Amino acid sequence: MKKIVLFFALLFSINTYALTPQEELKDYKFTQNDVGVVQFDNAVDIFDSFGDYYNENNSLKIENKKPLKLRISPVVLSNDDKEVIKNMVDRAFLYAVYNTFTYSTLDKVTVSSIPVDMESSKLLKNIYQIKPVTVTREKALEALNKFNIASSFNDLVVLKTDSEILTAGLSHSDKYKELMYNDKKLNEYVQFLIKK
Repeated sequence: MKKIVLFFALLFSINTYALTPQEELKDYKFTQNDVGVVQFDNAVDIFDSFGDYYNENNSLKIENKKPLKLRISPVVLSNDDKEVIKNMVDRAFLYAVYNTFTYSTLDKVTVSSIPVDMESSKLLKNIYQIKPVTVTREKALEALNKFNIASSFNDLVVLKTDSEILTAGLSHSDKYKELMYNDKKLNEYVQFLIKK
């Protein structure tokens, strides 16, 4: 009986180790900051590595690499509820801003966020959009502090984990999820960032 229990304990431990950034991101060039958060050499790789938005369905367009300027577009159905679309546009905007500053050393990024139709891949500018706005690293950090979400960009990343589905230094933390999925505060965060 002891051998069976030991066998299953060993089998379970073999299958439940956390991936390292080196294993997860072997196709990308990156370093890690002093606490272990991945810092991509090329900021465009941030979006490619996460795979949430991409060129093929018109949900991501890199308009300029240096300085970084991009359009990010949540995929929607044109008949979706307008409030749902608005939240998705706001969330995509925050995704672009905070992933840029969390996973790179860039000082600013210019982002527009426009929904894209799932069926036609056409931009739906007439529903709701965030026109191009440049956000600085300083302003984005100020927002995290003002809304009591985090004290640094590092707080938006899991730094230690035993989970096989999370990667230390790369996976988003609960604080990141609080920022991204608080529908009641989403637009308030965005308005703070785009306010001159």
